[in-house]
Amino acid sequence: MKNSLGVLLGVLLIQILVVSCSESGKSTVLQIDTPIEEFFQLDQTTVGVSTISTGMDVPWEITWGPDNWIWYSQIKGEIGKINPGTGEKVIIHKLDSVYTRTTPGLLGIALHPDLENFPYLFALHNQKVSDEKIVLNISRFRIDGDRLTDQMVLLQIPGARGHNGSRIKVGADGLVYISSGEAARAEESQNVNDPGGKVLRMNIDGSIPDDNPFMDNPVWAWGFRNPQGLVLTEDGRIYTSDHGDATDDEVNFVQKGGNYGWPDVRGICDTEEEKVYCSDSVIIESMIHWTPTIAPAGIDYYNSKSIPEWNNSLLLTTLKGSSLRVLKLSEDGRSIVSEDIFFDHKYGRIRDLCISPEGDVYISTSNRDWYRTNTPEKDDDRIIRLFNISDKEIPDSVLEYKYRRNQDAEVVTVTAESLYSDFCSSCHKKDGKGVEGTFPPLSGTKTVLGESSNLINTVLKGVSGEIVVNGVTYNEHMPSFSFLKDDEIAKILTYVRSSFGNEASEVTEEEINAVRTSNEGGI
Repeated sequence: MKNSLGVLLGVLLIQILVVSCSESGKSTVLQIDTPIEEFFQLDQTTVGVSTISTGMDVPWEITWGPDNWIWYSQIKGEIGKINPGTGEKVIIHKLDSVYTRTTPGLLGIALHPDLENFPYLFALHNQKVSDEKIVLNISRFRIDGDRLTDQMVLLQIPGARGHNGSRIKVGADGLVYISSGEAARAEESQNVNDPGGKVLRMNIDGSIPDDNPFMDNPVWAWGFRNPQGLVLTEDGRIYTSDHGDATDDEVNFVQKGGNYGWPDVRGICDTEEEKVYCSDSVIIESMIHWTPTIAPAGIDYYNSKSIPEWNNSLLLTTLKGSSLRVLKLSEDGRSIVSEDIFFDHKYGRIRDLCISPEGDVYISTSNRDWYRTNTPEKDDDRIIRLFNISDKEIPDSVLEYKYRRNQDAEVVTVTAESLYSDFCSSCHKKDGKGVEGTFPPLSGTKTVLGESSNLINTVLKGVSGEIVVNGVTYNEHMPSFSFLKDDEIAKILTYVRSSFGNEASEVTEEEINAVRTSNEGGI
């Protein structure tokens, strides 16, 4: 497969022709020279990996435009586009009133598929309208060359410092679909009169389609928590990716009028409480779920012969999981039959992806966001291209990347450190320092170093509300971890009490069991 020709170059320049539409509507030919940084081998297809853009700042959405540029949103309020061949960036618009903190900001954007007749870009962006109120605006802009004009807010829904979702797409039916988070109001996910925790559906002017499940109501489906991925296929299928709480991140096949269970059902109906709930409620279970959580983000549908092994698959990016996942679908698209994992913790957090008409896949990293542990690297954030190079010669200087199939994953020994990484580090961070004002530290605090029973109760019951830690106020929401076994909780708490500069006694299984028993099922 390898050929020594071109070793002195160190890269292979793949030249392809892309048709690009100019502002005048005339077609021009754009030559793309893409240096291959590495490659990987599927069953029959060799896939090249190239970086097309660096130095970005938390791109939330990347989407392929009709001009064959990649349009993007950055969380700080910038909308722009990138030439995928040269890396040239053009800033289209800057929103001044965007509220950003951890995950709020400028989120999903979408282009109308028929820009000639409907020259619109749709965007989701948080705004703080008072000291206590945050909203999520669903806006429409008119595209005028390389700028946006005539902003119109189609709908304003509750927002929050987290759990906003969200993605926006325009379907083949010309209607607008939005995946909204419940804005940290879990109970509203089951309220069909509240737009939070839903998939919404509306006309491009914000009016409600006559065939929605509820009259004069944008709700299409409900029972979601924080869906950061949404895709519509050409034949009208809808899929979402949804962040779980402490367990059960999900991918869902969305149906009209469907209830996806949050907060009463997580993943599938498998606990005793969930079985009781599902016995008299119509709940649509997830297609796949992950515990420990992986923080699923952008999702897209691959339907191209360019990489045939991925045809009829959902491509999913993950943040905590730091990977691209290929979820092979059944023929009817209603179930997932296999999962392959690529770039596992190689590029850091991966936020979104898009697919070109030629079948090339582009992924974007999110290493400059609020998480920021051991990253960003100097080139972050970046957009990376994956494309078929099976008919090309690959010089010896280009290294092969080895990916893994999920079913081939090695059995990992469960340690206290790995349990902390799986269930705690996404908020409290790997070094236990937390995020000031958002997630409290675990170093030198009374809760951690005090009576072990108080710490155990905190873990078993969770926390919801305002707390003060080391003089800093946190509006804390920590879920209950009572689903963990006594020995797992004991390992985690002993690790916390003996790490990050802490020097406190270990926590035993017997102590966990005693506190659990004393709560008499109240947790």
